[in-house]
Amino acid sequence: MPQTTYVTREYELKPRQKELLLAAVSRRAPTALRLNHGTLTAVEEDSGERIGLPLTSHQVKRIERNTRKKMGVELRLSKAQLHAMRKGGVGKLVGVQGGGVKEVVGHVARATGKAAKAVGHVAKAVATSEQGKRVINRVTDEALKALIDKAKGGGAGLKKKK
Repeated sequence: MPQTTYVTREYELKPRQKELLLAAVSRRAPTALRLNHGTLTAVEEDSGERIGLPLTSHQVKRIERNTRKKMGVELRLSKAQLHAMRKGGVGKLVGVQGGGVKEVVGHVARATGKAAKAVGHVAKAVATSEQGKRVINRVTDEALKALIDKAKGGGAGLKKKK
């Protein structure tokens, strides 16, 4: 059976949509996202953080058709599409890039039971330098991978395929 190829299209998702998508990726369960016409036609300069969604050619055609009709679309993302997202990294789902450092630190602090205020102050101080941002992004990605693995019942960290 031939492997499906995906076209990555970036859209600005609402915070709740990001949460649902992250949960679906960690559960490895299919999910559906509703994208309104404004989301589909948002200009890159006007929007904030954009999330790359791996879409099939049929989904891309549906989006284009509905955009011409000034309608939104409901996308059903399969387990395979979510797996493709996971391989590409889930950091953007919680705002690791593009100024979302404080948001990610908050998520990590709540998830690990640490004091969000103390971590926020440290992150604010470290985030002022480029090197600090890279360190925070790397540490946050590691923490998110561990959380995803913990949610699916595994050990500490993700197992790498050989």
